[in-house]
Amino acid sequence: MNRLSLIAFTVILIIVVSSVNCSLQSNSVSALDVSSPDCGFGFQDGSYIYFRDPISFEYVEQIASSNVTYGDWVFFQKTGVNERFGFYSTGVNVTVNSFFVGDILELGCVGSGTVKVQVGTRGVPTTVSGTSAVFDQTNRIAVIDVTSSATVQLNWNPNPTTPPGGGGGGGGDPTVSPTNQPTSNPSVTPSNGNTEAFKVSNIDLGEISANSTVTATLHFTYSGSSIHLQSISLPEPFNDWYVQNANFTSLVYTLNPSGANSDSVNLVFNVPNVSETAFNGDFSVSAVDAFGAVHTSTGLISSGAATLPHVNGILDLIYANPLIVIVIISVIVIVGLYLLFAPKRR
Repeated sequence: MNRLSLIAFTVILIIVVSSVNCSLQSNSVSALDVSSPDCGFGFQDGSYIYFRDPISFEYVEQIASSNVTYGDWVFFQKTGVNERFGFYSTGVNVTVNSFFVGDILELGCVGSGTVKVQVGTRGVPTTVSGTSAVFDQTNRIAVIDVTSSATVQLNWNPNPTTPPGGGGGGGGDPTVSPTNQPTSNPSVTPSNGNTEAFKVSNIDLGEISANSTVTATLHFTYSGSSIHLQSISLPEPFNDWYVQNANFTSLVYTLNPSGANSDSVNLVFNVPNVSETAFNGDFSVSAVDAFGAVHTSTGLISSGAATLPHVNGILDLIYANPLIVIVIISVIVIVGLYLLFAPKRR
């Protein structure tokens, strides 16, 4: 490998590594350093999970919503720990105050709803403080019921194989009763709070013709921890042409809420047998951020009628490609010489 190739390979590698560490989109990412409270992860209903203290993860994964047991969950594996823990929340915004430090998981919960924690290979917690929890022994999930803002602490020190009091044999899942309230207070909503922005760009289908399928791209920008696209409203006739996209409502994550981030989603249109194809009108898209606030942004969608090549278009093509002129002149000269010097038939 020569020096120029080595430099090019290094530049490409740096770009790839940088892109992996700056965004997370509904799949997985490795070697992630979370600098709290700037990094958060949103769930389907707009609830979010944050980390109070800076923490390094070896692996982070957001499970596809189609997964029966863990749809829309986020799993974290802390660097140096060979175990992954999953989180899901609905109606409750969560700040992780202690991520299994000293066998303690402490969550600052704001809101009213349910928080679920998949605890890896751990068994039932020794104690649960701040609220009660039901432990699903089959899937190793602690289901935490939060009726109001509270600091919830799950303690596995020491880690028993049966629930407190020796129960858990036969029947349903064990209930872990709450003990003394932790001394720390519930974490408040991070300072960036309900300030996430969302904006769509105009959509141009370009020149289209009847009985065709056209794919256009909806570009949008946002800031904050996450944006979940909810719906799109299109004017006629685009609404009739639009083919529903099952991936339109997929979650989008970012790890840098201090600045604007961008993404896109493809839209497919089936154009029927119509006499006109040039249209325009306003469309709108609604999205919910990690704090539950709904954002609506509007743009212009347009299409143009397909046209046949005209003289100016041909001249522009020749001007842009002078080699075409040389080829045409050469062909004319060769044909002319052939006609001039070819032997005449008697």
